[in-house]
Amino acid sequence: PAAHWNDQCTQLKAFIEEFGRLPTYSDKAVGHKLAMWLRTVSNRLGTISSNQIEQLREIHPLVRHRTESWTHVTSWTRTCTELDLFICQHGRLPLAKAPSEERRLHHWLHRQGGQYTSLRPEQAQQLENLSPLVVERLMLFSDPEREWRIRLLELSKFVRQVGRRPSQRGATVSER
Repeated sequence: PAAHWNDQCTQLKAFIEEFGRLPTYSDKAVGHKLAMWLRTVSNRLGTISSNQIEQLREIHPLVRHRTESWTHVTSWTRTCTELDLFICQHGRLPLAKAPSEERRLHHWLHRQGGQYTSLRPEQAQQLENLSPLVVERLMLFSDPEREWRIRLLELSKFVRQVGRRPSQRGATVSER
């Protein structure tokens, strides 16, 4: 990954030196790929080290300006705020099978969980401060077997109390 990052930075510097501008999607070949790479970098800002951001900024003033627009109020921060508002309004986490805006927030939170261990500390803290619901969800990502263990404990408790395994046509919803 470090070699790829350095290669992309070198190509970006060469592109700007040749054309005097940042690459765009309408560029051919290398320019188009570099524009896509910059977009990916901006979308994954939370997983990129401060050294990498600084390396990118040092390429050229145009790149510095672009990266400053990312970090001023990042889309990550905006989405985190939107998630906070959603939780405050609804008292729950967004669902995957929901209208598009709620679904977008669900998928965003899911991606953050997948990247949780590589988020910058301040971002992880910002997520953790949103709600205990978010903390619980993030813990599932740090221990993927947690949910399975909880269900196993629930099953064991049921069998001890009732003396049989649960039935699909159980008397209560919790048994099902």
